[in-house]
Amino acid sequence: LLPYFPYRDDGMLVWNLLGAYVKEYLNLYYLSDQDVVNDYELQSWAAQLAGGLDSGAGKVPGFPSNIQTREQLADIVHRIIWTAGPQHAAVNFPQTDYTSFIPNASGSTYAPPVDGNVDEAALLKILAPKDKTAVQVKTSYALAGYHYDQLLNYTLNTEDGSNAVVRKYYQQLTTTVRDQIVAQNQKRAAEAGLLVYPYFLPENIPNSTSV
Repeated sequence: LLPYFPYRDDGMLVWNLLGAYVKEYLNLYYLSDQDVVNDYELQSWAAQLAGGLDSGAGKVPGFPSNIQTREQLADIVHRIIWTAGPQHAAVNFPQTDYTSFIPNASGSTYAPPVDGNVDEAALLKILAPKDKTAVQVKTSYALAGYHYDQLLNYTLNTEDGSNAVVRKYYQQLTTTVRDQIVAQNQKRAAEAGLLVYPYFLPENIPNSTSV
């Protein structure tokens, strides 16, 4: 295993918490596997995503045309929440740190490759001019400078126990999980050559894609 892999180490903390959250939440409404099978709206949704209902279906590769168990449903919901929230945050929000510095992530080159010795002037010719640099920086901030909300920070207008489940896991996310990530970042900061990784801190993860 890679000794320094903050996406893995911090991400697993959030991933595992979301897995427990999804199972407990779904168990409020599906008391058995048969309840899942009998949910015709859920089954129609699965069939459409799998490509089985009409020509406008989703045709998501590998998606089941019917969902048979609570465990299978929990796995699907878990992956959807992860992809739309934490995974997207980890991919999207670092842009303001990395792509807004043009030498680090040049969107294009503006001169042919240079043969032989390369000096600073040659490198500058390859990089974007000021006006194009401004466009890339503005684009980076437009894509990654906006946080709409925070993962699991919402209130449900229900009386079936779902609010208590949401609050329970939001509390764990913003205390236990956050404390572990902060501690890991402190260790990274103290070791030469390592960078801190703030992208899985709860305050940096929205509930879904917010661009």
